[in-house]
Amino acid sequence: MQKIIPYILTILFSAVATFYVNAQETSKKTEWTLQDCIEYAQENNLQLLRNRNRIHISENNLKQAKYDRLPIVSGSTSWNNNYGRNVNYVTNTYTDENSSNINYGIGTSVNIFNGFRKKHEIEKQEIDLQASLLDIETAREDLALNITSYYLNILYAKEQLQVAKDNLSIIEAQMNRINQLVEAGKLPKGDLLEQQSQVAKNQSTIVEAENRLSLAYLDLYQALDIPYDNAFTIIDPDVEEIDQADATLINYTSTYDEIIEQRPSMKSYNYQLESAEKSIDIAKSNYYPTLGLSANIGSGYSNLRYNYVPDPSNPGQFIQGDKMSFADQYDLNLSKSWGLNLNIPIFNKFQTRTAVRNTKLQMEDVKIQQEIEYNRLYKELQQAYTNAVLAIKKYEAQRMSLASLEETFRYVEEKYQLGKVSNFDYNESLHTLTTAKSDMLQAKYEYIFRTKILEFYSGEPLKL
Repeated sequence: MQKIIPYILTILFSAVATFYVNAQETSKKTEWTLQDCIEYAQENNLQLLRNRNRIHISENNLKQAKYDRLPIVSGSTSWNNNYGRNVNYVTNTYTDENSSNINYGIGTSVNIFNGFRKKHEIEKQEIDLQASLLDIETAREDLALNITSYYLNILYAKEQLQVAKDNLSIIEAQMNRINQLVEAGKLPKGDLLEQQSQVAKNQSTIVEAENRLSLAYLDLYQALDIPYDNAFTIIDPDVEEIDQADATLINYTSTYDEIIEQRPSMKSYNYQLESAEKSIDIAKSNYYPTLGLSANIGSGYSNLRYNYVPDPSNPGQFIQGDKMSFADQYDLNLSKSWGLNLNIPIFNKFQTRTAVRNTKLQMEDVKIQQEIEYNRLYKELQQAYTNAVLAIKKYEAQRMSLASLEETFRYVEEKYQLGKVSNFDYNESLHTLTTAKSDMLQAKYEYIFRTKILEFYSGEPLKL
C-alpha cells in the first residue's frame, strides 16, 4: 500500500498539471481562427451546457425506466412498549405486566404483466433521448452559423478600415504635393485648405471604421461570452481563392427534399413521431389487466413469552419457565406469505379512452409541427439559394465595376500629375473609387456568407 500511494499521487499531479498547462495555453491564445471560435462556442455556450445537462437527465431517466422492471424489496421493523394493564398477545389474557414487542420483516413485490406498459415506456425514453440529441445538434449548427456571421463581419470591417487607411495615404501624399505647389506659387492656398479638409474627413472615416471594427469584435466576444480582458484577434483567412473563384453554384432545387430530410431538426421530428406512437401504446396499456406478485417473511419478539416446561408434580401439565430468548422466538414466530394480485379494468369513467384519444391528437399535432418545420426549411433553403445566386451576380458586377473604376482613376491620376485635372475632379474620382471598393467588399463578404449558408444546409462543416 505504501508503494501504491506515491504512484497514485504522481498520476494525479501529472493530470492536474496537464490540465493547468492546457488551460493556460487556451487563455493566452491571442489569435483565433473561425474553427477556434466555433469550437469554443459549442463547448462553452451556456444554453448548450443546459441542454447537455438535460441529456444526462434523460439518460438517467432511461436507466431508471429499465431499473423499474426489477422487484421492490423493503424491510420494516417496529418496537412497541405497553405499560399498565394490557393484553398478553401470547396467552391472550389481561396482565398488569409491562410489555415490549418487536416485529420485523422483509417484503418484495414485482410486476409480472401490466399491458406491456413498461416496455413501451422504455422504448419511448430511448426515442426521446435520440430526439434530444438531435435538438442539441440543431442548436450547435445554428450557433456555428451565427459565429461565422460575426467572424465575417470582422473581416469585412478590417478590410473597410484598410481601404480607409489606403485612401488617407493617397490624400496625404496629394496634400504634400499641393503644399509644395502652393509654396512655389503655382497653386492658390485655397487648394491646400480644401485638401486639408479632405484629409480631416478621411481621418474621421478611419475613426468610424475603427469603431465599426471594435463593435464587430464586441459582437463576437458577446456571442462567445468572453470578456474584454480576455480579448483576442481573429486570423485573416486566405480569401484570394474566393476572389478568383468562378461564381457558380450547384442547382439545389432538385435536391431540396434530400437536404431537408438530413437536417437534424427534421430527424428529430421523425423521432418525435415515433415517441408519440409509443405514447398511444402506453395509454392503451390501461385496457389490459395487471398481474403482480408479492412475498413477505417476518418474525417478532415479546418479553411476555416464556418457555414452558413439564410440571413434575402434575404429569401432562406445563409450568412457566424462563423468558424465551430473541433467537428462540425468531424461529417460533417466523411467518411467510406470498400471493398474486390480478387487477382487471372494467370501467374507469372512460379515462383510458380519453387518454388514448388525446395521445392520438398529440401525434397529429407533431405531424403538423413536422410539416411546419419542413415548410420553414424549404423556404429558408430556397431563400438561401436565391440569395447566393443574387450575391454572386452582385459580386461579379462589383468586381467588374471596380476594375473599370481603377483604370479610370489611374487615367485621372496621370492627368492630375500633368496638371490637366483639377484637385476637385481628382478627389471626386478617388471618392468614387473608394465607394466602389467598399461596395465590392460588401458584395464579396455577402457572397461568402451566402455560399457558406448553402454549405451549412448541405451538411458541410463551416470553414474559411
